[in-house]
Order: sequence, then C-alpha cells, then structure tokens
Amino acid sequence: MGDTYDTSQYISIFLSEAEDQLEKIEQALLELEKESDNKEVLNEMFRYFHTLKGSSAAMGFTLMSEVAHKGENILDKIRKGEMEVTSDIVDLMFECLDTLNAMKDMIENGEEPVMDVDELLEKLEKAASGTPSSSTDKKEKEEVKEEQKEEPQERSFEGDIGIELNEYDKLVLEEAEQKGLNIYYIEVTLSSETLMKAVRAFMVFNKLKEMGEVVKSVPDASDLEAEKFDRDFKLIFISKEDKDVVYKAIANISEIERVEIKPLKAKEAISGKGSQPLEEKTVPKEETKKEQDVKKVEKTAQTQPKAAKDKAQAKPQKKQEHTIRVSIEKLDVLLNLVGELVIDRSKLAQIGEILEARYKESEISDELRDTVSHIERIANDLQENIMKARMLPIGQLFSRFPRMMRDLSRKMGKKINFIMSGEDTELDRTVIEEMGDLLIHLLRNAVDHGIEPEEERIAKGKDPVGTIKLSARHEESHIIIEIEDDGGGIDPEKIKEAAIRKGFATPEELSRLSDEEIINFIFLPGFSSAKKVTDVSGRGVGLDAVKDGIERLKGQIEVESVPGKGSKFILKLPLTLAIIKALLVEAINITFAIPLISVEEIIRIKNEEIPSRVKMVKGHRVIKLRGMVLPLVSMGEIFDMEDKEKDPDRMLIVVVKADQRKLGIIVDELIGGQDVVIKSLGAYLGKGRLFGKIPGLAGSTILGSGKVALILDIATLVKDIEKKTRRE
Repeated sequence: MGDTYDTSQYISIFLSEAEDQLEKIEQALLELEKESDNKEVLNEMFRYFHTLKGSSAAMGFTLMSEVAHKGENILDKIRKGEMEVTSDIVDLMFECLDTLNAMKDMIENGEEPVMDVDELLEKLEKAASGTPSSSTDKKEKEEVKEEQKEEPQERSFEGDIGIELNEYDKLVLEEAEQKGLNIYYIEVTLSSETLMKAVRAFMVFNKLKEMGEVVKSVPDASDLEAEKFDRDFKLIFISKEDKDVVYKAIANISEIERVEIKPLKAKEAISGKGSQPLEEKTVPKEETKKEQDVKKVEKTAQTQPKAAKDKAQAKPQKKQEHTIRVSIEKLDVLLNLVGELVIDRSKLAQIGEILEARYKESEISDELRDTVSHIERIANDLQENIMKARMLPIGQLFSRFPRMMRDLSRKMGKKINFIMSGEDTELDRTVIEEMGDLLIHLLRNAVDHGIEPEEERIAKGKDPVGTIKLSARHEESHIIIEIEDDGGGIDPEKIKEAAIRKGFATPEELSRLSDEEIINFIFLPGFSSAKKVTDVSGRGVGLDAVKDGIERLKGQIEVESVPGKGSKFILKLPLTLAIIKALLVEAINITFAIPLISVEEIIRIKNEEIPSRVKMVKGHRVIKLRGMVLPLVSMGEIFDMEDKEKDPDRMLIVVVKADQRKLGIIVDELIGGQDVVIKSLGAYLGKGRLFGKIPGLAGSTILGSGKVALILDIATLVKDIEKKTRRE
C-alpha cells in the first residue's frame, strides 16, 4: 500500500500549505511580541509548527522537519510555562522562520532544501533546555497537563467491520495469527481543517508500514491517493507491536482528529463481525477561541425549551463554498476575449441604432433592439465577473510588511507603531504584483526620513513611539493607498536648499513655485535631501523609482506634508490595467482616449469670453482658473500637426492632472465616457513617422465603429509640456 504513493504529485499542495503556515507563523510572532501572555496566539503558532513538521517529514524534507521540530519544542516549553517570551526568544524564532522560508523557496525552485543549520539548531536546543521560569504558576502548569491527558472512552462496536477480504487476505490473517502476531481493526478520522488529505493518509500508512503490514483498507489505496474520501478511512493491520504503541504512532501525526483501534481474531476479521468493544481515543488538541464559543453555544442550547431547540435545528445550514484552482494564464486569455467582446458590444450597439433609425416601424427593429440590449447586459456581467476572478485582497501584499517594519525599526533604533487597514480591498493581481517594491520604498522612507529619533520626538513633546499607517480603500473605479506618518514632515525650505545645491533649479525658478511643486522635487532622479547615506535610504534613489512605477501602472502619486507633524503619500491606481474607463475626445481628426483617473473637469469658453479669459504668457496660452494659472495646449501643438479648430465660436478644454500639476488640453469635440480595452502600439510607436519622436501615448483601443483611438499618457504629457515651457 505504502509503495504506491508518489509524494512528488503533492509538492504543489505542500508548498501552498507551507506558505500559508509560514505567513501565519510570522503574523503570530509579531502579535506574541506585543502580547507575550496571549495563549491563543501561542497555541495557534504551536499548531502551525507541528503541522509543518509533520507535512515536511511526509514529503521527505527531513532537515526542514527537524528545524520546525526544534521551533515547536520552544513553543511547547512556553505553553507549559517553562519559558518566558523574551525579545531574544522572538528574534530566535524569527531566525527559525527565515530558515524555513529559505528552505521552502529552495523546494519551489526545484532544489533540495539542504543548508547549514547546525548553528541554528544548537541555538534552538540551548534555548529549549533553559530552566523553568520562576514566575510560572504551578496551578496553571497542572491545568495544561490535565488538558493534554488522553482519556480513552469505550463505545459499543457495531459488529460489522465493513471490510471485505479476498481469499489471499484471509490466508495472510490466518498465518499471522499462527505466528503470534496481533491483528487490529483501525478507524482514522482526519481533522476537518486538513488540506492535504492524501498526504495525511500516506503518513498513516507509512508509519504503520514501519511496524507491520496493512492487509486491507477502505477506501482502497487508489481512492485514498486521489482523495476520494471524506475524512474517515479504516483498515486491517497486522503487527507484533502492542495496541498502545500503534495508537501513539498514528496519534502523533498532525491533523489526526480521532483514532479507533480494536484487536481482532482472524476468524472475526474474516467473518467481518467483531465481538469486543471498540476503543476510541480522541487525539488531544488545543481549543481555539472559536471552538470554545461553539461549546458555550451548545451548552446554552441544552437548557433551551424543546420548541426553541426544534426551531434551531430547522434552521438551514450555510452552504459550503466550493473553489477550484485556475491558472493565471487561462484568466488572461479569458480577459483578452472579454476585451474583444467589449469592442464588438459597442460596435453592435451602434449598428443597432443605425438600423433602428432606418426601420422604425419594423418588428425586426424591435427584436434587434431587445437582442442588442440583452447582449450588452451579458457582456457587462461577463466582463465584471472575469475582472472579479482576477481580483485578490491587497492583504496578501500587506501581510509581508509588519515583519519588515519590525526589523527596520529595530535596525534604525526607533520605536514604531505600524497600523494597517483596508486589507480586504480587492485589486487586480497584476497591479498587486507590481506594487510590492513600490510600497517597500515608501515604507522604508517613512521609517528613515519620516519618523524622528526618540530623543528628538520627546524634545518636541511628541509620543516617543512614532506611528506609520498603511491603508487601502476603493474610491469609485480606483483604489487609494495611503502611507502616513506622524514624523517630522517635509520642509520645503530644505528641499529648496538641496535643489539649488544639486543644480536642479535656480533660486529665481524656485521663487515662482508653490510649496506643493517644491515638494515634488523629491521624485526627481538623483534628488535627496539626506545629509547621511544609510543602507536604508539616502542614496538619491527610491522615490523616483516609485513615481515611475506608479505612472507605469497608469496611476498617480501625491504628497501632503506639514513640517513637524508628518507626511502622507497618496497613491491613486486603476483597479485593473486591461480595461479602463476613459473620456473619448476628437481633435486634429483623430479620436483620443483620456483616462478618467486623470480628468479633473471640462471647461467651455464662449467665443466672446476668449479674449478676456485666454492670455498669452511667453508665447503660450493660459487661463486663470480659481486663482491659479492653467497652461493650455492643443492636440496639434502636442503632436506637431496642423490644428484647425472646428468650432471658432467656443473653446472646449479638458483639464487633466498629474503630479499635482494641471494642464488644459484643447479639443474639438467630446464623444463621451466609455470602457476601453488597452492595446499596445508595439514597435510602431518607436518607428512610425507620426509618433516616432512624440511621447505621451500609452497605447490604443478599437472603438465600436471600428476606428482606432489613441490613449494618452497624461503623466508623460504634463511632464514634457512643463519641460518645454521652462526651456522657452
């Protein structure tokens, strides 16, 4: 039976389970560092180590199992009150966790998880061999031991074993009895939380194989291997070992909820009838808070009147949610097909309008209108659901930061309270993958440059513990991520000094800029106001990479800062990069799509108002908009093409914003808002005569009419227009 198992087929399941367990261990360690007496967190972490130890051993990763076992021993000592949670112990457990993560990564890369861990194992052994804490309460230790005692319970055996034996099996049992070997009937129940049922079954069979021979199992080997069973399986086993030895061997395997074992005579096994009681032992485990709450509810229910009980029993149970793993590549293909459907949906709607206008009185026209409407609804629902399938909670990204912030704060010698919120906010997986390094830059910057040293904070009358907040939320069709600190803030005067010193601007140029524009110098390549270079930041790299990354994701970044009180970096990103909401406009006989994330407002200026509102400054048109000067530019000026205004009686201006700078783009006509599918322009963008030397295009899209619309890259446009006006 045991020889039929091939653990290689379970490697992906093992890695998925191990990654989840290691993440939960990291979170639990961070909580335990703050609340050393939190027994619930401690017990959870112990179970994760125990499960990881067992599953890695089952997969043949002996060294990984040994490291997890040593870590488990320390947690067991703490649980029993024989050790205290100290900063040294937490650091050691983090070192153990890092080693396990490194081994997991090696397995993921197809390597054997073999590394030099002798020093770590020695540290863990020394820590575990420490003397019991003098502050340990004796009564508490006795309660823990009492909880861990195994209480065998007797229950009547039904008599029907339910395992059919063939002639060969019967002969094996008779010979075993003649040789004086023990015959056992065993039932095993796995925990309801078990993810790798086949691996757990393999571990049971592997352990039994060391002590004897499994004669028969129900389900059989192939069904167990294919996980075609619920949580229970039973078997006939022969061994020279005593019943208690067999029980302990199975019970020590992780995620085993119950073991039932009964000695049989060969005659009983062959007939399928048992004559003695079946001994059932429930494998001891720590109760979670949820399980304790369930017990309280059950105890309360026992005292309820019968009518109330009947009513509670009649209540329908929550339907179990079923999931299936789908490769990202398949979702990408589906999304691309949906994108094509979105294009055809718009085209079909336009055809429907034309035919309806031509055949108003026709029944076919009515049917076509209904069909087009129905297809639009289906396409919208399909698009929405495919997008949801690609969405992941941003908490998967956020979960890596608490540990990083802990290590950074200790390295920098600063006390920091790190607060996260909005982890359930969902975002396209592509955006999440790109956001990791960008957020790391901003968080490192907040620790190094934002939060002041403890002595400085005390001198300013601040809390010696600095606060950094990381939050996410949905806002219309975008996601907003904020990194806020209560540190020293960004001083515009220091930015000015650094800008002049490094040659980024002259005093005269800086005098014409607002504080917001001056603060934006921190995003320029090579700009840094740090007087000391550290291995955390201060080399003039980081924030420019963040800005470029955000723009690559078609997003925006803004900074709000009050000197002495703190700073806030605000990231505004689209939910997905595949389909965006855009404002379609027409100019120079070309249709353009402006991402709605960049559109601030639309202004219409009548012909008679143009002389009074539109002014010329250094050869460029500007208007005054609510106290600020707004530069104007036409599509013809942007792309160096002849620009003939279609309607001389009015001026139509789309106000866009990027990097806290606004620009007014003059267009001929507004077409309206529409979901557009982004298509890459490919090599043509770099070789074509029309667009070869002109930046500012993010891609293209195909409209329902079949026309191609060019998607504007607003961030690049604003930047290039500003450079051009400065040179002139």
